[in-house]
Amino acid sequence: KEGRDVYESLGVFFAGEYVSQLVDFRTYDLDTYQTILTEMRFDDNVVDDKEPSLNAEGFIEQINEYNTDIAHDDISNYLYLTSSLLSNISILEKRGVSDSRKTRKLYMYYMPILMDILDNYCKMKDNKYVSSDVKQMEEKLIKTIILCNEAIKTLLASALFFIISTTIQ
Repeated sequence: KEGRDVYESLGVFFAGEYVSQLVDFRTYDLDTYQTILTEMRFDDNVVDDKEPSLNAEGFIEQINEYNTDIAHDDISNYLYLTSSLLSNISILEKRGVSDSRKTRKLYMYYMPILMDILDNYCKMKDNKYVSSDVKQMEEKLIKTIILCNEAIKTLLASALFFIISTTIQ
């Protein structure tokens, strides 16, 4: 097959594990995506025009959209904390103080997992046929939000340590 058909059927693998379809990989890692396209000599006209949301603002916006429909107080409060922490990351990124390797891991690993579970929860929570699964989904979501929040706090602490250490010297 030629052109777009080939492009749409390619998968991306890392360390032997499937990551995503090539067309979707752009949202995970734009730099690597561009490298893949360059190495494979795909034309630019094959690339989607959709901007990737691998930044704090993109995730804050998505989280806040989901949070408006969530009645579960614990989940909602944890998500407000996530948004607040991501706002701090965004400020540090704009000032050039964040560790891009760590924020990339946050944006490519932790946040997509959270967003996927959050999306599934929002789709399931009002379905009366899967009400027994909703409780399990809520527990899983809360644990995931806490994990993400702890990862963000660690990232913020690392950036704060960097700021302090460079200020003292």
